[in-house]
Amino acid sequence: MIQFKNVSMSYETNQVFEDLNLNISRGEVFGLLGPNGAGKSTIMHLLSGFLQASSGTVLLNEKDVVKNSLLSKNNLGFVPQDIALYEDFSAIENLRFFGSLYGLKGNVLTERISELLALIGLESRKNDLIKTYSGGMKRRINIAVALLHNPSVVLMDEPTVGIDPQSRNRIFEIIEKLQQRGTTVVYSTHYMEEVERLCTQIAIIDKGRILAKGTLKELLSTASKTDQIAISFQNRISDFKLKLPVDFHWEEEILLLNCNKNEDLTSVLNALNLIGVKIANIDFLQPNLEQLFMELTGTNLRD
Repeated sequence: MIQFKNVSMSYETNQVFEDLNLNISRGEVFGLLGPNGAGKSTIMHLLSGFLQASSGTVLLNEKDVVKNSLLSKNNLGFVPQDIALYEDFSAIENLRFFGSLYGLKGNVLTERISELLALIGLESRKNDLIKTYSGGMKRRINIAVALLHNPSVVLMDEPTVGIDPQSRNRIFEIIEKLQQRGTTVVYSTHYMEEVERLCTQIAIIDKGRILAKGTLKELLSTASKTDQIAISFQNRISDFKLKLPVDFHWEEEILLLNCNKNEDLTSVLNALNLIGVKIANIDFLQPNLEQLFMELTGTNLRD
């Protein structure tokens, strides 16, 4: 349904992509997982037609999105990172305005707005001005705008950044309902737990390159046999200059190790014992996408 064929993209001297190839099938929730600046938004903008590739072809339903821009836009709904609403309009006024741009009117538009307000859970706030909404509520209206014309493909670019848990869960429920209806969703994020929950296919992307692609199960099966171990402590050890014989990093007060538990754990514990710290707990973690990303890039997903 969606194809990127040998797509290269550059801004002056900055090469974003080179010979990018990507296929997304109809009805998938396809996750683009990577840190800020990885190229996720550029993929969205190329697919939506907001940007034109330096070389190569982007296809939607086997048609070039540049040469068939109107047809592509009629089939696409785009949820951008930034809120694209009129703050001094109410929710229903925004939806009526954007619906008219899609050529919707009369009872068809009224019924579609009612359906979408129910979907996003904001029927009771439909007459309130957007400027009175929380960030999460604004994002939900943003999604409703993208769905007005009932597109077959919905692009969601980091739709949960900086929002409250209630809105985040509602957005997850919206995506799950879209999948049930057969809508194709392309979803970009740097939160691995989101793609783990939502996505049927995942592409790990960094610095304009797709490093791995597949189902969650397929991706995790490619992770190395190193173990990820979490150690918590009875006392704070941030004042100690920690030197360990394995790769490690901190998540708040939890020490995360990437090593072979049978070969390396004893030497790690000896090193910790030498500086006099008291261990509260040791957990052996299941492989996850964060670990795979570190193995592929040498950095944390959120670095």
